[in-house]
Amino acid sequence: MPSLPSLPYKFKGWFAVGFALLLGFAIFTLAGEGGLMELKRLRAEQDQLEIAVLEQQEHNDALRAKIEALKSDDHAIEREARRRLTLVKPNEIIYRDPPTAPKPAP
Repeated sequence: MPSLPSLPYKFKGWFAVGFALLLGFAIFTLAGEGGLMELKRLRAEQDQLEIAVLEQQEHNDALRAKIEALKSDDHAIEREARRRLTLVKPNEIIYRDPPTAPKPAP
């Protein structure tokens, strides 16, 4: 099988320069500012932020529902007052469990 002829000496320098530029461009594309690695990191950050936004929207929806209930439902108002202010009705008996002591470490 015949081998390819070698490049003339004057083209070897240009070939090396071209190869070095191509290699530098490839490295910059992969790892440089705005490269593929940063793009991957930014997409992962975007996914995390989208999840956080969805969780916050669910929390806001729950708070809106609670506000609407407190505006219109007397039982919801009573339940919230009892919870926050520890209010009791007349002749009502409250039972509390004593706090449990922490278990000693072995």
